[in-house]
Amino acid sequence: MYPILRRNQLGASENGHSELPALLFQTGYLTIKEAVEEGSEFQFGIPNRKVLEGIMYGLLPFAIHSDDDMLSTDLYRLRRLANDGETEAMLRYLQSFLAGIGNRLPKKMPEIYYENNLYIIFTLIGIKVSVEVETSDGRMDVLMKCRHHIYVIELKLDRSPEEALEQIRHRHYALSLERSELPITLIGINFSTTTRNIESWKWEKL
Repeated sequence: MYPILRRNQLGASENGHSELPALLFQTGYLTIKEAVEEGSEFQFGIPNRKVLEGIMYGLLPFAIHSDDDMLSTDLYRLRRLANDGETEAMLRYLQSFLAGIGNRLPKKMPEIYYENNLYIIFTLIGIKVSVEVETSDGRMDVLMKCRHHIYVIELKLDRSPEEALEQIRHRHYALSLERSELPITLIGINFSTTTRNIESWKWEKL
C-alpha cells in the first residue's frame, strides 16, 4: 500500500524547514501515484528500484542512527563548521560522515543522487539548501545559505574538482549572490562512483 500524504505536508513549514516526507518528495525519492480526496491528499510511491536502493542503503543509515547521542554530535558539529565558514574542516567531516554509509548501492549512481544526499543532510541540520539553481548562464548544483556564510557548490563524478570550480567561475554562478553581505565560498567537489563518497575538493573564497 502506498503512503498517503496531505498537500500541506509537501512544502516547507512555517519556520522554513521541511519535514522528511516533503524532502523525499522534493528530491525525487517519492513520486505522486494518485490524487485522492479531491486533490487534497496524494498516494505516493518509490519511482524505481534504483531509488529504493538509494533510500535503503543511503538515507536510512543517516535517518535511523544506532547511537542518537553520536548522531546529535555529528549534526551539531557539521552545522557549526558550515555556519562558521570552516570549509576545509566541513568537507573533511562530511567525507568522514559519508564513509559510514553502506556500500550496497550500485556503483554508477547519477550525479543527482549525490546532490540530493547533500540537500537532505544539510537541510536536516537546519541549513537552507537548494539544488539545480537556475542562473543566467546555467544551473549551480548546490547553493547553501548558512547563518554567516554562503556556499556555491559544483559536483563532478570521477572527474576533477578543479574542473568543477572552474565551471563556477566561468559561468559566474556567484554573481547574483555578491549583493549579500555574507562571505561567499566556491567549492568544487569530485565524487567517486567506486566509493560513492567525496574523493577530492577545491575551494576558494570570493
